[in-house]
Amino acid sequence: MSANHKTNEEYISMKSKRWIPWVGIVFMTSIVIVVSAFLFADIRLMSSRFTQNSSMASSTGSTQSFQQIQPTKTGLVVGGGERLARELQDRIARQLEGNPLFGQIELLPSIIDKTGYPILVVEIAPPDISWTPIVAQADLKVTVSYASDGDTSFRLTRPVEFKNTGEQPVLKRSGEYTFSDLSRGLISSPGYINYLANQITRSIVKDLTRENE
Repeated sequence: MSANHKTNEEYISMKSKRWIPWVGIVFMTSIVIVVSAFLFADIRLMSSRFTQNSSMASSTGSTQSFQQIQPTKTGLVVGGGERLARELQDRIARQLEGNPLFGQIELLPSIIDKTGYPILVVEIAPPDISWTPIVAQADLKVTVSYASDGDTSFRLTRPVEFKNTGEQPVLKRSGEYTFSDLSRGLISSPGYINYLANQITRSIVKDLTRENE
């Protein structure tokens, strides 16, 4: 074998060896990008089967119209569910903000049973959520308590019993929701949480505003 031929083979071998680390780096970088996208980006290329059951009980506690209740602000707190709770609180606040029957929405850091102004308390029972990039499902229970006089202590009793005093119109509400979902497709973890938050918000806001019509 000529020295020239051997030199060419050595050159090709050395060139191949130089490419191998770069191929590995590109591959690992691609994996990191894909995993990061599904963990942090909002990806929702999916089809869903979403069902819900709900009930809402109301009491005006007065013969006067509760349309007179037009507060300057309403306290809002969403408890349980961690990331889902944060997304839900943000969406409910944005959709109720400025409504004459809620006024300015003030976000509260924790659940308070009594305030000096209207309060809306949303509680998520320990959620049953499972997620993979191609299949996700959830079973959720959410309760809603509203009091225009700032007293939602009725939420601590079952069955709910509304107690009102005074002649001023007082509106109180207690709602219970169950949600079930099965989604398939390409779904990121944040995307699925955002999807659930959107669906739950739509149902709660619809009931709260429809009851006021």
